[in-house]
Amino acid sequence: MPTEKKKPRSERDDGAVAVLPPECIAHVLSFTTPRDVCRASLVDKTFLATAETDALWERFLPSDRVEILSRAVDPVEYASNKELYFRLCNPILVDQAKMSFQLEKATGKKWYMISAEKMQVTWGDTPQYWRWVSLKESRFAQVVELLAVCWLHICGWIDSRLLSNNTAYVVYLVFKLTPDAFGLDSASQLASVKLGAYASEMHVSLMLDDDDDEGDDNQGMEETENTKNIRLREDGWLQVELGEFYNNEGDEGEMEATLWETQELHWKQGLIIHGLEIRPKKGE
Repeated sequence: MPTEKKKPRSERDDGAVAVLPPECIAHVLSFTTPRDVCRASLVDKTFLATAETDALWERFLPSDRVEILSRAVDPVEYASNKELYFRLCNPILVDQAKMSFQLEKATGKKWYMISAEKMQVTWGDTPQYWRWVSLKESRFAQVVELLAVCWLHICGWIDSRLLSNNTAYVVYLVFKLTPDAFGLDSASQLASVKLGAYASEMHVSLMLDDDDDEGDDNQGMEETENTKNIRLREDGWLQVELGEFYNNEGDEGEMEATLWETQELHWKQGLIIHGLEIRPKKGE
């Protein structure tokens, strides 16, 4: 007796899910993530129409999106909430182009970068120590280049209310090095991240692994939880972790991130600062 050929999943009856009202399906999908919604729409035709609705994608957009869009330097055009969501997954400039904002594509968590112009750079307005330049690869109008200092101290802040609640964040310094950079890997060079009663501190080297100009400072130093490697980003910049924090309900004031070396006071040069990135921690 011949057996019935099994239909492909896309052609089979979708069962109980197919008889659910669209608003019920949208409600169920709203408890997942944008990544899950896109996957579901690809494997089950029942979810396809619902996955395009404004009501569903409104759940994934920030509740303060109107305020965020009002801060944008350039108008953000969109025809649907889904289009807006994916438009915001790429950085937009906000706050007089001194910051950028975007959403993490997989989760919809908020993500910011603070420009060098918005940071506090000690001696940053003294031309013999630092100079402000424009680089075509920067999203901001200006970056700052370290010419020569002994006292290195840079700091940036962001109001925790701007970030996603109940989310772990990592803070990165985004930078480049000039070919003649040196003095940026001292054992006394530290980074800290503070929010409310929480504070972390770690050693941070800004020199690439294959740069041995200042190798004596790193002798015997192994990478630990307090010593993070430099990573090359897709945008061509470098990043190094300064620390992480957990944002509860956004009611603990400003997050402050600092990088400094004010102990050994040897000469340093060749650091180009793009900004501070406050990014949702992977896996959250």
